Amino acid sequence: MKSFAELLDKVDAFHDLNVGFCGFEEKAFHLIIEDHSEVRKPTDLSGVPIVAHIRANEVSNFVLSLDVALPTVLYEVIEPELGKLGIYMNNGQIFIEAKDIDIQLCE
Repeated sequence: MKSFAELLDKVDAFHDLNVGFCGFEEKAFHLIIEDHSEVRKPTDLSGVPIVAHIRANEVSNFVLSLDVALPTVLYEVIEPELGKLGIYMNNGQIFIEAKDIDIQLCE
């Protein structure tokens, strides 16, 4: 969480990216965010997507609101305060409160 602000600055706060995977099991949450804006076609390897993994362990509060009639595009990920995460999408939102939130950027 210490470098969370730097990570958000690096990827423009995860604005307008795709949700690649979202899962919640017992007290663990996992979200994969993908930026395919530089990928022109599946065979083009020059524009490798940026991928971010968000993991939360020991989740004490989890709220999911999702309208699956639309493809999920992520607008913004914010950290309103330590241990809380808000994920806003075109068709819903996720709010997480957890003991441990880990965010990794893979390029």
